[in-house]
Amino acid sequence: MKKVLLSFIGLSLSLAIQAQNNTNWCGSDQHLQQHLNENPSNQEMWDIQMEQLRQKQAYFEQLGNNGNEALRIVPVVVHIIHDNWSGNISDEQVEDALRVMTEDFKRLNTDSNDTRALFKPFAANCELEFRLAKIDPNGNCTKGIVRVNSVLTNSAYENVKALSYWNSSKYFNIWVVKTIANFTGGGGTILGYAQFPGQGSWNTYGVVCRNDQFGTIGTATGADGRTMSHEAGHCLGLLHTFQGNCGSNCSTSGDYVCDTPPTYDATYACNLSQNTCTNDASGPSAYNTNVVDQIENYMSYDACQNMFSLGQKARINAAIAQFSQLTSLVSNSNNIATGTNNGYVTQTCKPIADFKQSINMICTGASVVFSDMSYNAPVTTRNWTFTAGNPASSTDSTKSVSYNTVGKHNVSLTVANGVGNSTKTVNGAVIVSSTTASYSGWGYQEGFENAGTFSNDWIVVDPSGTRKWERITTTGYNSSSSIRILNLTGNGEGEWDEIISPSFNISQVPSPELKFKVAYAQKNSSSNDNLRVYYSTNCGQSWVLKYTKSGSQFSSVGPTATNFVPNSPSQWKEETVNLSGISGNSNLRIKFYFKNGVGNNIYIDDINIGGANSISETLLEHNTLQVYPNPATTGATVSFTLLKEASFARLQIVDVLGKEIGTVFKGSISQGKHTVEINDFSHFTSGVYFIKLEADGQVFTQKLIIE
Repeated sequence: MKKVLLSFIGLSLSLAIQAQNNTNWCGSDQHLQQHLNENPSNQEMWDIQMEQLRQKQAYFEQLGNNGNEALRIVPVVVHIIHDNWSGNISDEQVEDALRVMTEDFKRLNTDSNDTRALFKPFAANCELEFRLAKIDPNGNCTKGIVRVNSVLTNSAYENVKALSYWNSSKYFNIWVVKTIANFTGGGGTILGYAQFPGQGSWNTYGVVCRNDQFGTIGTATGADGRTMSHEAGHCLGLLHTFQGNCGSNCSTSGDYVCDTPPTYDATYACNLSQNTCTNDASGPSAYNTNVVDQIENYMSYDACQNMFSLGQKARINAAIAQFSQLTSLVSNSNNIATGTNNGYVTQTCKPIADFKQSINMICTGASVVFSDMSYNAPVTTRNWTFTAGNPASSTDSTKSVSYNTVGKHNVSLTVANGVGNSTKTVNGAVIVSSTTASYSGWGYQEGFENAGTFSNDWIVVDPSGTRKWERITTTGYNSSSSIRILNLTGNGEGEWDEIISPSFNISQVPSPELKFKVAYAQKNSSSNDNLRVYYSTNCGQSWVLKYTKSGSQFSSVGPTATNFVPNSPSQWKEETVNLSGISGNSNLRIKFYFKNGVGNNIYIDDINIGGANSISETLLEHNTLQVYPNPATTGATVSFTLLKEASFARLQIVDVLGKEIGTVFKGSISQGKHTVEINDFSHFTSGVYFIKLEADGQVFTQKLIIE
């Protein structure tokens, strides 16, 4: 009997998953199935655990519901993952979500009267209360809420769990996100998913839930909050009411709980006459005849949920008894250690420093607004430090700060109250660019051959902290250098990365266009990676989308499931982006954006900005205005080649605001190559400057860094 039962359970899980694919708002089964598919031993362990749970469940069912069981308190930590404060829900919404969970598990929900008379005798108070932890893993005072700024909150999956996690044998982890990746292979929107106990690492145990389904207020206004009741049920060993379909015995079908009538498939319409199975009275059933489906059960998909059953309570008790981590989680000693025990005297916590800013890229002279977003406790004092900012410090909760120095500048906030203080520092929080472009003339080329040019000129944006754009020296288009993202492994679906170019003055380029070589492979025909090109004319303060392609639209080779590395020019393709709509612009930046759509690696090389017919019209030979060494300390050499004589030419050094610092040469100048030595930088302060060459009305610039 045992082998037959276990085999049936494994089969029924797969069948239920297949049936749910049309509109599956809970991803727990698919998350489990992925784990089971990873290794045959995982399936074997699942079968063993299910049988052990069944036996313990039967034991607790025999004990009956004597009504004298002790309340179990579940210490909770809520990790709010937000995207630059979008989705950063309030403490009140968190507390509201736990209120709903507790009311549902203790059967204190106001709609308990809606349970039909047939099922009311079997409706259970599960004696579970969910409370926010008051003591963190380090013994410090906490509200039980952690806030993390990460783009992984969009299309979230397992990758969000590594952002913030507390020991799951002491805290019930909930990750609240903006959206969840549809990893189920079917339609619908995933509202939440849970990890079943004993399946997978305990370091990932808990629930991932969308913030618009977390509670009933704030971003979840209009929701019923039952997504969390449902998912927490999974974490405590409960299955869907339709998990094992109908079968021939109530203990081996449905959710394997006999006072929850088996259901054939997921339903949504709250049809009170719905009756999808006829084996309700078969086996150790709570009913002596066939009955309607228990659509009000929290483990169904129907929107009229209002009860757990006594059999489900027995299964929860069995899970808590079977898994030592759960036994520890709800123990009285752990309640004391986490500050969730009855009688705990609430302490005053210290604040946790956090802040947001209105923008992170600006031109010299522009301003950024910073706002104190500290949490965990009220702030009584605060101190800001704005490197290179004006003002350089402040004690205000919100402050507008202007910047006139080019570069990446740090921002730090220290907050305190009578209990303690904390500090948050963001290195490179503000990127300030000159209003004078780093490059100007009739064309720009970048083949990523020079490591210094790449590190000085290009800005890599890596919001997820995993794979990112990087310069490599192992492959390129007709060269050994290019930039790439190793996208096959390491990045999660929906993660994105950017790389931003230096600034260009294209005011003298007729019909400007951007050309670049790309090498990319899909992993399979359904891979949907996305490549976009944006431009900015205000130092990156705002961006305009100019080009977007997905999947096979920009692939240069056929799909490959192995690590893609282009090994010949034929595996590259050229893409062209028309920039004529912004011709005449004197400060242009280009941004390449790549979003993971479960594909393979991408490489970019030979970036060209110019006009197809413009080279013959310029006085300066293409891309020959050079400064070396760069960065420089005591002096530098400037070289350039003129295609014809200039009746008037001037070579200057200007600062980031375009102000002349010194004139190196002025007068007529002949055709050919010219080299000019600048031997003394002793009167210059360290920073960014520009070599500016004017020749018969044409202007060319090259950035110079003096250290």
